Amino acid sequence: MLDVHHRLHIARSQSHYAGDPLVQIGRDVYAESRVLCFDEFQVTDIADAMILRRLFGAVWASGGVLVSTSNRTPRRLYENGLNRELFVPFIGDLERACEVWEVKGREDYRLKGGGRERVETVFLEEEGFEGSLRARLDGTGGLERCEIAVAGGRSMEVLAVRDEEAGGLIVRATFDELCRANRGSADYISLCRGAKVIYVSGLRKFERDELDVVRRFITLVDLAYEAGVRIFCLSEVPLMEVFANIVPPQTIPVEANVKRQMGSNMTVRGEGGSSSSMSSTFFGDMEWSATGLREASLATGGAGETDVRFAVGRAVSRLFEMGSPMYRSID
Repeated sequence: MLDVHHRLHIARSQSHYAGDPLVQIGRDVYAESRVLCFDEFQVTDIADAMILRRLFGAVWASGGVLVSTSNRTPRRLYENGLNRELFVPFIGDLERACEVWEVKGREDYRLKGGGRERVETVFLEEEGFEGSLRARLDGTGGLERCEIAVAGGRSMEVLAVRDEEAGGLIVRATFDELCRANRGSADYISLCRGAKVIYVSGLRKFERDELDVVRRFITLVDLAYEAGVRIFCLSEVPLMEVFANIVPPQTIPVEANVKRQMGSNMTVRGEGGSSSSMSSTFFGDMEWSATGLREASLATGGAGETDVRFAVGRAVSRLFEMGSPMYRSID
């Protein structure tokens, strides 16, 4: 969708701009890819929600085909999102254009395999974290500052070294650099395109009013997973406790043996957070800021993940799978 928004920006910048450029953009997308395949299709941003009907309408009218997986049935897409009534017609179009199949499964495959060979991905002691990093840097030229180009003419600076054997960068960064700074998905996409391994120090227990920081961290994990990048974290607390102030740990949808391995000394929070004093959307008792900006709320135009517990559980299971020796075969 970043690409579509970029195309929209270019179209609207033209002196001859008139009408709805999404129709032509949809035709262009069809000309480039007659079959569009998406893994874990979701709608979390109001800017995306408002253009999907016109965009995909043009793709389908041209003869395009959509194949996708999703953790939501079409009727639950963009659930509780801002101005959802404007999005609902797209659901009808989606159901008419696509067959919907329910794929049932009881087990999270990411949590299987590896056994005793599983490597540590979340360290509670600096010695283990630094030792893992030193071993991975052995034979390289050592870390140095480098710039990674980001869409829109921006760049982000990180400590990194190219590992020719792995075919990408080994990156070392602090949690604050990656998740407390004003970063967005474009930054993480560029980072994960260039990196193969990311070492993140300074992970800690999230505060109740840090939904924006939580979302950045989850976005980083999701994009790293999709790119086959392995993340190693130095954390002040076990991984399951990192989210304890955000989601009651016993409700995070991962298996009990994983919770034991990731830490079981957990607390339960009774009330929701507050990302700003502006009006916000709540899912149950949970407020969810989707803007990716500090001091911002859903009132600024975000729509957000409609199930925070699911998003957290997915991130936890993906970090767990990154410890498997079978993970994308990058080691």
